[in-house]
Amino acid sequence: MPQFIVNRNQQSNGDHEVHNLSTGCSHMPEQQNRIDLGFHISCSGAYLKQDDNIQVDELTVVILL
Repeated sequence: MPQFIVNRNQQSNGDHEVHNLSTGCSHMPEQQNRIDLGFHISCSGAYLKQDDNIQVDELTVVILL
């Protein structure tokens, strides 16, 4: 099951990116800017989980990659 993270830093439009940590990508945030969303079957499961984590960190809604 893939592990997902959300970028603590906002994009210029105020959104935050969700990344699949298991597959990786060339746009991964630095370690200190990652919020762990845990393991999920799909990105949509991680998106639903992010709501709890994001509110705690006072961030806004994320966009999916």
